[in-house]
Amino acid sequence: MNQWATIIGTLNVDINLFVDRIPPPGGECRVLKIKRSLGGKGGNIATAFAKLTGGGRFIGAVGNDEAGRMHFEAFKRLNIDTSGIRVVNDVESGQSYILIDELGQNQVNSYYGANKALDRDLILSQRKAIEGSKVIIVANVDPSLADLAFKISRGIKAYVPASFAVRQPEAVCSVSGDYIFLNQHEMEKVSACITGSFKNVVVTLGSQGAKMIMGDKSISVPGINLEAFGLRVINTTGAGDAFTGAFMAGIYMGLNNAQALILANYAAALKVTKDEARGSPTSDELAKFLSMAGEKSVSWGAAL
Repeated sequence: MNQWATIIGTLNVDINLFVDRIPPPGGECRVLKIKRSLGGKGGNIATAFAKLTGGGRFIGAVGNDEAGRMHFEAFKRLNIDTSGIRVVNDVESGQSYILIDELGQNQVNSYYGANKALDRDLILSQRKAIEGSKVIIVANVDPSLADLAFKISRGIKAYVPASFAVRQPEAVCSVSGDYIFLNQHEMEKVSACITGSFKNVVVTLGSQGAKMIMGDKSISVPGINLEAFGLRVINTTGAGDAFTGAFMAGIYMGLNNAQALILANYAAALKVTKDEARGSPTSDELAKFLSMAGEKSVSWGAAL
């Protein structure tokens, strides 16, 4: 593909604490295992997208530290262009401390760090890349910056506001584009205004699947019974990111909305069987899973 997608968003290192239970305020839990891995919504989505399409571009910021170098190395392996990543001195790369219980549910505590250097000047410096991208995905970034990037872009525009949908719902609704990705809680905060701003509103429903609202029409996909395939939930962190990356990969490769929704649903289901946030499936893994499930409505192999 000559026209890559550009992903703009956060980059973190995840310190995953696998615990016996997630405690209430003031409570305590027992840590069973610690695992450090790369994360951040932007990085997770870019990884999921690149695993299925063969590459992409990234715009973001990291510290001049080992964590930042790890992001560059990981993106290089995925054929993701890193020329849009700013390296910041004297500020640590973003970090997330994540509690994960024995059912795979999580509680995330994040330090933004160098991600704050993802600003208006950085986006404007990458105008050429944004203009030339077939798809642009903005993840966990202030609505004003998403709006700026979308005004520059000539491609398909997707926004993942994450916590901004809760903290700044009106600002999120002031952004306009082709796709917005929300979880149930986020959708509740912006439901009164969001359908007038985005052509397609995608809502992830956890184990219950997902739905898409397209004006006065909607489509949905049910949750996937992992036990039927001999699989189990290990970590739900990054499942929504795997969903978004896979969905937009499908759109990028020419699938329609209904097909992309199915593809993303299976990708997210496979991700939760892995213990790291960037455990989204490769193209071969996803194609195999679709075949095992007897899913014939998505010709993913043919799309590639």
